[in-house]
Amino acid sequence: MALVEIARKLPPVIAGALVPYSPELEKIIYQPPDYQKYGKKIWYNPPPETILEEITRIIKEKNLSFPISIKKRDILNYFVAFADQHAFPLHPSLTSYTPKCKELLGKILDASLKLQRPITIPEQLKIATETFPNLNLLEIIIVLAHTSRVAARNCDSRIGIKVTKSEMEEWKTAVSPFGYTKNTLNDPAGDTYHFWGAVLAGISVRTKRIKGTNLYEEITGEVLELFYRQTAPLTNLIRYKIFKHAGLTHDTIDILGFEIGQALCF
Repeated sequence: MALVEIARKLPPVIAGALVPYSPELEKIIYQPPDYQKYGKKIWYNPPPETILEEITRIIKEKNLSFPISIKKRDILNYFVAFADQHAFPLHPSLTSYTPKCKELLGKILDASLKLQRPITIPEQLKIATETFPNLNLLEIIIVLAHTSRVAARNCDSRIGIKVTKSEMEEWKTAVSPFGYTKNTLNDPAGDTYHFWGAVLAGISVRTKRIKGTNLYEEITGEVLELFYRQTAPLTNLIRYKIFKHAGLTHDTIDILGFEIGQALCF
């Protein structure tokens, strides 16, 4: 049995490191965004010191509620592997939002073409809240995480989401790059899905460490927080060095999203 097929039978945290992208996907993923093709100018995300402020302002303007209803293990399994990399069950709390993802994808693509530039993280949040006014903040972030991940990597068909090659290519120019590193234009789509996934991870850890929580929740929260903070080094070691898969880590974005996710819980 091929290594990939064996890996798919393993827990998501292992399968995510073992299973490579297909050659067809690799070609699309690692092709730089072609802004000229869509007549767009480059437009960066806000700097780290203001992005939380802008996100918080939108949350207050929309008066978004934030129920504490998320399990750490479900988010961990989602975070560490694409759905198509493993055969483990997918929790309904994540898969139930699938139908909304294609709609949000279309809204962000349309907004980018209209403005002739990429859409920033706060703008993505605003579009999502206006598209789905009946969702709470946690649900909105799940939809953003789903949408950005499938548009960047197209490896979540088991969740019920699949995009076309042309949508993946256009998405690269539709989401703003984070102008924080020398590789900022290499993979804006990857940075975007890492950001929203890390926000979700930060929320999952912090919401279970509120005042009055039990010892088990405190301990698992601390352990998972340590794990999430080491996402980039672990990915670099296991996926890229040991198993020699192609790719780059998103260390700055992972930490930024994680910290914002925790901050949103206060």
